[in-house]
Amino acid sequence: MTTEKTFKRRRIWYHPRLLRARLLQSWPLAVWLAVAAVAGVLYSKNARFGGMTGVLETVAEPVAPLATARLVSLAVEHGETVKAGQILATMDTSLVDAELAIDQALLLEAEGAITGYQQNILLLLHDFVEAVSDAEERIADAKVQEQNMVRLLHQFDTAVLSAESDLADLAVREKQDMAELAELQAEQVRREALLSKRLLDEQTARELRPAIAALRPTVAAYPSLRDVRERQLAVAEKQRDEMLDSLATCPAQMKIYMKRLADAIEERDETRKWLRLEDGEDASTAIQQKMVTRTAILKANTTCLALKRDTYVLRATRDGVVSRIFHQAGDIIAAGEPVLRLVGEHPSRVVGFLPEIHLADLTVGQKTSIWRTTGRKTWAAAVVTSIAPEVQSLPGRVSPIPGESLRGRRVILTLIDSHSFVPGETVQVRADGTSWLDLSGCVARWFSTEQKE
Repeated sequence: MTTEKTFKRRRIWYHPRLLRARLLQSWPLAVWLAVAAVAGVLYSKNARFGGMTGVLETVAEPVAPLATARLVSLAVEHGETVKAGQILATMDTSLVDAELAIDQALLLEAEGAITGYQQNILLLLHDFVEAVSDAEERIADAKVQEQNMVRLLHQFDTAVLSAESDLADLAVREKQDMAELAELQAEQVRREALLSKRLLDEQTARELRPAIAALRPTVAAYPSLRDVRERQLAVAEKQRDEMLDSLATCPAQMKIYMKRLADAIEERDETRKWLRLEDGEDASTAIQQKMVTRTAILKANTTCLALKRDTYVLRATRDGVVSRIFHQAGDIIAAGEPVLRLVGEHPSRVVGFLPEIHLADLTVGQKTSIWRTTGRKTWAAAVVTSIAPEVQSLPGRVSPIPGESLRGRRVILTLIDSHSFVPGETVQVRADGTSWLDLSGCVARWFSTEQKE
């Protein structure tokens, strides 16, 4: 049996060679499709964030005098680079120098020796005050000593009472022990008599012997113990009597100290009356305080004038470049009026303007690149340090449509690379990996003739 096979002719339309040929003939369409796909991808990325305009922060410092004076000299020229602390200009200090010379002369006079009359007053009052203080200290010491003696007397009285009590207790114990010993001895004699008559056994007759043997040395020691207690009592009574005698002399000694204090107070009061001083007024303190106060005032005024004189020499507080000079030597400069203007040579921050459509596309800490908008392409890396919390109207220079206001958020970026940007220059801020601008940025970084500095 044979199996019949049918053969179907293959259609030439789907032949691979024909398909490849047709595709090669329609390459423009394929190119346009690829371009459309790439444009879609780039558009999707550009919808997030492509870039924004920023301005290099200008740190300007007007240099002005604190007081009105004549400008004597200028030490810098327009466009000159200066360092912090460098002298920029000098103002006329003639009036301040004159005031300073007067105060220095007064200070030398105030710091000199006081008059002999004042010295005598100080010495006299000092002696009287010392005498009063010494008498008061002696009285206070005598009172403390008397209190200590009273406390010691109380202790001695307690010691005497304790010795007497101990002696009485010893006598009572001696009588008790002697009576107990006599009783035991009598009982032992009775038992031995019974033992001799064989009316009592020997063990019972010997039961009291240990107690009698123990009491005999105790009774024999009582006379020596009584002598010790009597001596202790005698010592305590002697110490008490001596303290009583010492305490009896305290009133007389206190009278002597009180008399010395009264005499010192009387002499002090007489001297104050002779000097015509008010009650409570201390001549020594008043004179010294007056001299100290006058000297302190003169020193403070001299220091103030010296500081004021230093302000007439205008110095740079930071590194920078002289951008403008408003006055020349010989001009009268009013207080607070700028003589010249310094600008920081290398700005460190960029103020960016983030459009409202990209409010949430930047975050603090995100790395970006700063690009120069004109001339040779220069770039530097920067980090977002702060973003304004509110949406506000942005400057017209950043609006893509002339005459139309643009709203957005202010962004502060800090440059982390050395650069050659100029303060106030308009730059472009780009975030890596967010738009076709980054591709051009990479190409520019590869082929740019001016690298970041």
